[in-house]
Amino acid sequence: MHAWEIDCIVWIQQQGGPALDRFFEVYTNFGGSYYLYLIPLLLWCVDYRLGLRVLTVFVATVFFNTTLKEWLGQPRPFQVDSRVSSEGELGYGLPSGHAQLVVVFWGVIADWVDRRWFWTLAVVIMLSMGFSRIYLGVHFMSDVLPGWLLGALTLALFLRFVPDADRLLGGRPPATVAGWALAAAAFCFLFDLALVRDHNRLVAGAAGFTAGAGLGAALALGSLEFSGHGALWQRALRYVVGMLPTLLLLGLMSELGAPEGVVGNLVVMADLAVIGVWLTFAAPWLFERLRLSPTARAGRGSQP
Repeated sequence: MHAWEIDCIVWIQQQGGPALDRFFEVYTNFGGSYYLYLIPLLLWCVDYRLGLRVLTVFVATVFFNTTLKEWLGQPRPFQVDSRVSSEGELGYGLPSGHAQLVVVFWGVIADWVDRRWFWTLAVVIMLSMGFSRIYLGVHFMSDVLPGWLLGALTLALFLRFVPDADRLLGGRPPATVAGWALAAAAFCFLFDLALVRDHNRLVAGAAGFTAGAGLGAALALGSLEFSGHGALWQRALRYVVGMLPTLLLLGLMSELGAPEGVVGNLVVMADLAVIGVWLTFAAPWLFERLRLSPTARAGRGSQP
């Protein structure tokens, strides 16, 4: 099957050229590293609770996808045949993380927007993101299709049960919500330690981020009135003010690095936990103090 797929990938790449190559190299990052910019945009500048929903299903999908990749251990096209032109990609191939994540990310947003035209746009993004991975030679079609299907299953389950979760969490004190987030983070870390072959850093990062973001969200929902709404200038300033420390924290983490093994995974967990707290609590707290939130300008108890 891989031999047939290799021939298809080589043919697809032969139809392109430098301009199309460059387009897909940039575009595919919207299903990967650019989530770093998109998720804060949702949290701080669109709707805080929507951002929390996307963040929850996003981190769960990263954990699920990475675990499956480590268990299945399938190669990528450029590793199988030198005819495939590719700049390369770390990790295993099956299922495609980009294909899985793009479905849950844009699917949750499309459900929130609840407009047919936006669902059409979301589906186009999902399909084109999967195609970009094949075009760039980093995934087989047999990696992308399961990624789409698993993403659709995750999205369906999330949309089915999120109203129940909202009602359940809405009546709980912040300490209880924070405790559940810490329990979920501990499960991710221990699961990886016991059952995943290579103890992937992505899983450790997902565990740390879950702890930090969950703790921050519990604090924010219990003590802040931040909604993510407001005038365009407020949203723009929030994004600039919030992203500067975010990028600084990520750059510092990259510069310091982390040792190999379990100790290194713990360092990654701690780093991502700090970033999680910043995104979901510290940044919104700062926005209110700087009067970049409509609730802060109108006073406690007002509506956005």
